[in-house]
Parts: sequence; structure tokens; C-alpha cells
Amino acid sequence: MKIRYTSSDLSNPTMIAMMHWVRQCKEFIEEEDHIFEDLKDLATKLEEWRILHKPKDIRCRDAVEIILFKDQEIMIQDLIRAEFIKITKEATRHVQPSRNHS
Repeated sequence: MKIRYTSSDLSNPTMIAMMHWVRQCKEFIEEEDHIFEDLKDLATKLEEWRILHKPKDIRCRDAVEIILFKDQEIMIQDLIRAEFIKITKEATRHVQPSRNHS
């Protein structure tokens, strides 16, 4: 599985931590393809990490939510500051073997 991500400017400590985790996950996914079964598995792990990351300011932590869209996209967003991280599953290309019509 290959992913790509984009983000807004981040200032929420939870969102900054989430961005670090997303970058690390991308590196690991590219090295070892079967770390996460699918985007749902990655979203679940990111939610676990978000819960474990507890900044002192509870407003930062509680404003962040993670939404999975049809196992194709994860949106991590701060509802107060309008910050986001968007993770998209890259389409895999299947190469058709050439057929010899002899």
C-alpha cells in the first residue's frame, strides 16, 4: 500500500504529533508493504496514538478527529483551528502481461 499526504499549516500540538506519525508511517509502509492491512487499519492506529498523546491543553486534544472515507482517504482535522492532514491511498497499477498471439 502506498499513501500520500497533504496538510495545512499546523499549530495544534496534537496535529503536529499526528503529522510526525503520518510521516513515519509513510516511510515504514514504503519499506514494508504489510504493516497496515488497509487505510482503516492505519486510521485505527492513528486514533490510538491520538488518544495516547495528551497535551496539557485539553481543547487541543478534543478538537482533533479522524475520519475514514471509503478506505480511500483519511482526514485528520482540528475542528477549532481548521487545520487538517489528508492521507490518500495511491492507486496501484496492474501491469498486464503481454500476450503472444502466435
